[in-house]
Amino acid sequence: VTADTPAGRAFTILASSNVRQGRRKVSFFAAGLGASGLEGSQPAAQGPGPATRYFPWTLTVGCQRQTESILYGQLKTPGATVLVATATTPLTAITEVPLPAALRVAGTLAYAVLAGLPTELVVRDANGTTLVREDLTARAKRESEYCEGYAEPASQPSSGG
Repeated sequence: VTADTPAGRAFTILASSNVRQGRRKVSFFAAGLGASGLEGSQPAAQGPGPATRYFPWTLTVGCQRQTESILYGQLKTPGATVLVATATTPLTAITEVPLPAALRVAGTLAYAVLAGLPTELVVRDANGTTLVREDLTARAKRESEYCEGYAEPASQPSSGG
């Protein structure tokens, strides 16, 4: 998938699959948000995250003039929907695209391009029943603090001499 962020920066989400321990797995990588240091950050779903069962996801953050992020992953449950909220936007369904047949994995690529950072993630089944809800407020705060370190220092007036 190739698209633009709200600030007009192009990005790409790449997918590949391989077999590990006899099971085919898909991996994703997002490129194009800039040299933030969080580009291709550690998947947030590693470990016991509740959404992992339905939607193992990754968050990539761009820390330039304004913080932007891409939340993406494999939506495994047929007919399910992923919704994401930020501090300034309500829960909104994210984009889904079919995975290429060549990857030989089930599910879809689900992704959201956000101005800011996600604060909540919800996965609902085909009937609209909530399967899982994750509060991402603490993670958004950590990422925001990290990005503040990337803010360019204000220029200081030079002293006349």
